[in-house]
Amino acid sequence: MSRPASAPWLVLLVDDVEDIHLIVNRAVRRLTRADIELVSARDGIEALEVLRTHGARVALVLSDVNMPMMSGVELFNGARALGYAGQFLLMGALAEGIEGVEFVDKEVLMTHLPALIARVPAGA
Repeated sequence: MSRPASAPWLVLLVDDVEDIHLIVNRAVRRLTRADIELVSARDGIEALEVLRTHGARVALVLSDVNMPMMSGVELFNGARALGYAGQFLLMGALAEGIEGVEFVDKEVLMTHLPALIARVPAGA
């Protein structure tokens, strides 16, 4: 399955904290790229369903490390098992060293967000 040219890229935010969703949503809207849509999931199980359904359109996954039911690392492994090969960033405190995963502290996420969004290919 490939992304239709007219469909926007998706940035998948996975976090169990509502405030993070509100803050990231506001920040992404301010970046005003019409070819990007933010999609939210409250846990890894919801996120895997988004990846099953829309995986070809997901350009970036931003996931909390510590969540109920499924950790961010477990989500990463599940996403790769589904064939998702896109960018994956874990937010929170965790020792680095998982191949294919970048880490960022939630405290500095907002300063990194414009650069992360800039990695999403241009054009819908």
